[in-house]
Amino acid sequence: MYIWFFTQLTNLTFMDFFQLSSRIERSASPDFGDIFSRTFDLYKKVWWQGFLMIACVFIIMIPFMVVVMLPMAGLSAFAEASEVGDAIEPIAIFSTLSWAFLAGLAMVIFMSFITYALIAGFLRVCKNADYYGNADTSDLFYYCKARYFGKTFVLGLAAAGISLIALMMCILPAYYVAVPINLFLVIFAFNPELSVSEIIKISFKLGNKYWILIFGLTLVLGMIASLGALACGIGIFFTACLQVIPLYYIYKDAVGFDEEKLVVEKF
Repeated sequence: MYIWFFTQLTNLTFMDFFQLSSRIERSASPDFGDIFSRTFDLYKKVWWQGFLMIACVFIIMIPFMVVVMLPMAGLSAFAEASEVGDAIEPIAIFSTLSWAFLAGLAMVIFMSFITYALIAGFLRVCKNADYYGNADTSDLFYYCKARYFGKTFVLGLAAAGISLIALMMCILPAYYVAVPINLFLVIFAFNPELSVSEIIKISFKLGNKYWILIFGLTLVLGMIASLGALACGIGIFFTACLQVIPLYYIYKDAVGFDEEKLVVEKF
């Protein structure tokens, strides 16, 4: 009985993967102007959650930065002292650098999880605001749970690894993989049951089919979002989410959502 249940569960995961692939293959090309205008319409409903997303990442980053920088500041003070005759012990240098490295690594791991989880949660906010008209702030933290830690962390590592390999091959491949990498989170947000490899495959499939459209939307809306920095830098907290919203519409138009699941989620 347990073997049968495990087999059915595995088949369900693969059915979801093949269903997504099939939908992408059969989808019609989304319209640039339509997605552009709908992005600003939805932004009016979710701007507050977008602000909270960026603010949370920034606030959580501060203590980690302090933990990393304090030992380095102490080492700098020792270096100044050595100029007036006091020698720095090699063990102190080694300990400080080791601490900075470990703390920095921990910061990267944790911030990768928090950033990916919050962006995925924001995409969930976008879907609910689009379908039901209300943006629930609690959805922003939906993926900030222990059971999603491993998957978001591995997705972050995969994105970093693919980007690094693309950069080593030259600049153009880096531009190419940037589009599928941007889709990792939207695929994960609406299909968290998929494996990391399946998420990556679906992202590249969708990204390859609509690469020019996605790149154009990301570039144009990224430039518009960056204008928020003109407001003493604080405005970027309110406009940065503009780069995320079109990814939701790309997914909605190319893949779509099951109506039965939407009814269940509503209630």
